Amino acid sequence: MARRRRSALALSAEHAQQALAILVQEGKVKVSEVRKALQRRERLIRALRTSLAALEQGVGSLGKRFAKREAPTTRKASRRRPRISAATRKKYQAQGR
Repeated sequence: MARRRRSALALSAEHAQQALAILVQEGKVKVSEVRKALQRRERLIRALRTSLAALEQGVGSLGKRFAKREAPTTRKASRRRPRISAATRKKYQAQGR
């Protein structure tokens, strides 16, 4: 996981809001981009909360598993292979020759 860099500029919430308003006014940032960023933030918070709740519920059952000396089974998440057209497949085959 990539480390997050510290910002050299410490802004209060009010200053950040003012700076964002100026950037939108100057046309450097679109309002839709700001909305999408806020929606992503809300989705991330919801996902983290559900994961945390699942972890809290799973701790009890996890302790029981280790008491029985049972290793928890984990399955590798399967990835769907993208479908490629016949023309694309021919291109790949020609490239491999």
